[in-house]
Amino acid sequence: MIMKKRFTAGIFMSVMAAMCLGGCQGNAGTAQTTAGTVESRPAETAAGTTETAENAAKPSVSISVGVENGMADTMSKAVEQWAKLLAEKSGGSMELVLYPDSQLGSKNDLIDSMQLGENVITIADGAFLAEYGAPDLGILYGPYLFDNWDQVWKLVDSAWFEEQDAKLGENGLKVIAANWKLGERNLFLVEPMEHPEDLKGRKIRVPSNQVQIEETNAIGATATPMAAGEVYQALQTKTIDGLENVNSALLSMRWCEVAKYVYEDEHVYNMAIWVGGTSMFDSLTDEQKTWLLESAEEAGLWNNEMQDQDAQSIRDELTGEQGVTFIPCTEEDKAKLVSMCESFYANGTAYGWSEGIYETIQEIIKE
Repeated sequence: MIMKKRFTAGIFMSVMAAMCLGGCQGNAGTAQTTAGTVESRPAETAAGTTETAENAAKPSVSISVGVENGMADTMSKAVEQWAKLLAEKSGGSMELVLYPDSQLGSKNDLIDSMQLGENVITIADGAFLAEYGAPDLGILYGPYLFDNWDQVWKLVDSAWFEEQDAKLGENGLKVIAANWKLGERNLFLVEPMEHPEDLKGRKIRVPSNQVQIEETNAIGATATPMAAGEVYQALQTKTIDGLENVNSALLSMRWCEVAKYVYEDEHVYNMAIWVGGTSMFDSLTDEQKTWLLESAEEAGLWNNEMQDQDAQSIRDELTGEQGVTFIPCTEEDKAKLVSMCESFYANGTAYGWSEGIYETIQEIIKE
């Protein structure tokens, strides 16, 4: 059952397995972990005896967290907070080891490995998860679906979302937390634009998933699937004209050095869904499951507070030191974009969505 918001084929290449498993030994120079900084306390064994502090400090469960984000990103800092919370709750018997900057591979690589039993967790939003047994989750990346964050959390807390997690479970995935805010997604451009019509023919990078490809095409741009690690050079050489993401990624990924314009259309309220494999999750004791889920939920609340606090400072740094120009999307232009996206939603069954899913979501979030 999903917790409320108030609380990755084949086997990896041997070198990858060495990074991910067995406590991620030998990777101290690259992986970022905070669990080891928490003061250890004695842990009780199954026999009811108390281990020594030295033994308790050795994690019996080590889980790798792979993300695209750099260490300067708020999300990565929040994962460090999550690691601290989990170490505290488990008495040092569980640890999270953070691998930023796509060190463990792409999201698809990580999800594939989860399904094969790797102890890995990653951010995998609805557009990705739609291709892993829960197609209706793809609508979470539908353009202009939500008006505010309260509507997002209302949907996460619904029976509908629980049903989606159950469908993922049938395909080897488990939602760990879905109450983490990433931010509103905007368009980042090499050359400025004033109105939606200006997007016609522009190559916009998107992740390799059908939903984001189709919605980008719907607004007249040309969707160009590309891995995040290839974006900087593609912008620099003008192989692409822009991309879409949250403002914090524009800064932390340094895309702002080559994409100097932000069109603030806020087309997606981007929340992060943390997923792991059902094999990993089911291997945990009930107590360990509780520690993992509760710490993820609490870290999500911490993340959301930090995201809100950092939003203005990120904007200030982008406009100041980085020389980025923010272009507002007027109400009239937003209405144009919404109208352009009607064809996207009308074609929902082609994405594998249930009949009438858009109407279902609107009923849940606006009741």
